[in-house]
Amino acid sequence: MNLSKRLGPLFIFLIFSILRGQGFSVLHEYPSGQGLLNVLVEPDSSQVVPVIFIYAESFSNIQPGAPSIKLTDLQVFSISQKNQLLGVMAPGKLPANPTEPQKLEFSVYTQADQPRFKIEDKVINTGKLPLFLISDAKHAPIQISPNGNRLKFYDNHGRFLREKRFSQNVPHNYEPPTGLFNDEGNRFIFYTRIFDMENDQMLPVLYMLSLIGEEIWKYQLILNRLDAITISRTGNHVAVSGQTLNPAKPQALYQTIVFDSSGAIRSSFPYRATQIAFNLTETSLLIREEQSFKLIDLDTEGIILLQQPGSGRKIISDIVFLNDTTFAVALGAEKHLDEQRFYDNPEIDIFLTSGDRISHSRFDQDYSYSGKLLSSLSGEQLGFILQNRFVVLQREQ
Repeated sequence: MNLSKRLGPLFIFLIFSILRGQGFSVLHEYPSGQGLLNVLVEPDSSQVVPVIFIYAESFSNIQPGAPSIKLTDLQVFSISQKNQLLGVMAPGKLPANPTEPQKLEFSVYTQADQPRFKIEDKVINTGKLPLFLISDAKHAPIQISPNGNRLKFYDNHGRFLREKRFSQNVPHNYEPPTGLFNDEGNRFIFYTRIFDMENDQMLPVLYMLSLIGEEIWKYQLILNRLDAITISRTGNHVAVSGQTLNPAKPQALYQTIVFDSSGAIRSSFPYRATQIAFNLTETSLLIREEQSFKLIDLDTEGIILLQQPGSGRKIISDIVFLNDTTFAVALGAEKHLDEQRFYDNPEIDIFLTSGDRISHSRFDQDYSYSGKLLSSLSGEQLGFILQNRFVVLQREQ
């Protein structure tokens, strides 16, 4: 008998066993109260361990019987990118004179019992409140003014460091300013709109800053709006996606643009995205829309993988790389109840970058408000937030 024919079934069995060994199964479930919106986790390289359960009007440590911290209607949550820090912004009473500043307090938590520190400030209320973002690595917040024209930098004890201004204060109704930290916390990518007095218009600009506001590079985007933004682990690459500003043939209606460490365009793709993510070595880019995703090779600019796991109401709620060759995709049927969005019958698919699906988990008769995935640094565990519990999946050995 031909040797290849004899080894064929064995080879197929071995490949199936290898792929099965890379699958994920539920390791632990942490029960919560009804209406779980988000979860704070411990920083760890190999495990995903919940610390705080977050609801619409309260938060608490996960231990049974732990007291809840109640929130008022005016208080606003701010959760760090890796879900390791929780911020609560509490505006004070409105002053009688609208030109007078309003008191503002921002508290940062890693445990619900006691905030790590508080920031006290004053702002002029223009109908919008500032935004606070917190670095997971440095535990240092940045305050973004409502119009995106001013940043305030703090250290990991809440002490004010410096302020950076970008332009005169011009109210506008464009998308709100936003920013992201890289994993090491030494780079901050910031998107805002700057008023151009000569042309009387708001220009979308991308800034790369240090953690204390030093400008590393900036780039004026040719996008009418920003739909997605990401920064790589090292901060050496940034990707944005949005609708092209006044496209002229043969320009695409949508663009996804990748910048290198100097702020120069490395790649540009005619694709729309609602979420984008770099792999760990920053050699490929995962681009997802509501129901499909593409994996792009940044060197060749070719599509490595194209899949459409969504259909009908079933859409992708989150994507995350577990390691350089494996990524997870969360899906669910998008529904709304009392203006609250949720994902019904959620699923988690785990793929190799070769295109093989190595794991599938489905939570029938259940739903998730966030549809969010939380990966351990090692990629061995994956957390998922359901409406009444936090589920941790473990890579099978």
